Amino acid sequence: MNASVAEGWVVNASLLILLAKVGLVEMLAQLTRELVVPAGVRDEIVSTTLDDPARKWLDGAGGSFVREARRQVEEEG
Repeated sequence: MNASVAEGWVVNASLLILLAKVGLVEMLAQLTRELVVPAGVRDEIVSTTLDDPARKWLDGAGGSFVREARRQVEEEG
């Protein structure tokens, strides 16, 4: 593993909105082995205006990083 690349990131809406506004959102996928945008984050961002940069990214290349939330169940024992 390359020490300069993180194993995986789950990102929130604030980070995506900020990076999209400054034109750097595309770099996220280059900084980690796995990038996850939770479906709830996507839903929050796509409720904005059509010309929002984060929404445009999610409607295009960023859409491939959207994942449904997984529930973790604790085992009793």
